[in-house]
Amino acid sequence: MVRFKISEEEIQMAEIQQKAAKKGMNRQTKKFIVIMGAILLCAAFIFGILALVVLHPVPGGKPGSSKSIPDADAYYVINSGVYAYLGQTSSRIELTKDSSIEKQRKGYDTFVQEYYKAVKFTALRGIFENWWFPSVKIVTEVVTEDGEEKTVNKEYNAAAAKGLRPESGEIMVVGRYNKPQTIEVKGLEIGFDHVHFFINSSQDERKLTTFYMQLVDSAKLEMPEAEDYVSYRFECVGEILDLYTFLSELETTYTE
Repeated sequence: MVRFKISEEEIQMAEIQQKAAKKGMNRQTKKFIVIMGAILLCAAFIFGILALVVLHPVPGGKPGSSKSIPDADAYYVINSGVYAYLGQTSSRIELTKDSSIEKQRKGYDTFVQEYYKAVKFTALRGIFENWWFPSVKIVTEVVTEDGEEKTVNKEYNAAAAKGLRPESGEIMVVGRYNKPQTIEVKGLEIGFDHVHFFINSSQDERKLTTFYMQLVDSAKLEMPEAEDYVSYRFECVGEILDLYTFLSELETTYTE
């Protein structure tokens, strides 16, 4: 058997190489830890910012602000049929701010509170639910002009505006103002004295979903120039479960 004798110098060299390799591994580990720490810190910072950004994807933005749609003087809850602008008999539940009927006053306050709550959520929640910084949108439709299809804002003429009604599974809430209002939405200056909410029952979980709003100037619907009148519907985003539940459970014994 052949025996190899290792010199003292070779042993020392091997120890030096081993220490160098260990030192290099420690350096790489520290570098990895520093990089991962920086990434986690940046992620926490971004998440923190997103958790502070509050979104209100409705016409005019944050309810109650100077640019938003003001709270109406009264709200009418309609499960079916057309809202009667001109005072015809209509089956509806009235919620009025200054009503002498306590049930109507409390219903008014609850509707406003639930609406405010429904349309307020953070950007972080929106991202988690695949709503990346949603904003209010004008409802569009596809039309054919000169043989080509294009997407345009859907326009409701006077007849269509007077005939607004909830679809199956929807509740329509109509807000009435005692004085004319004006708001700017997506570059459009819109005059109105009624706001319509179309709230669908299909959302049975606490998730963000769409609902619709439409602003109507009823004073112009019977004027000679009504043939040129145009109203637009807006797609909004919110968690509407509690709002829909409140509306669907309202007693239908209110009288006007």
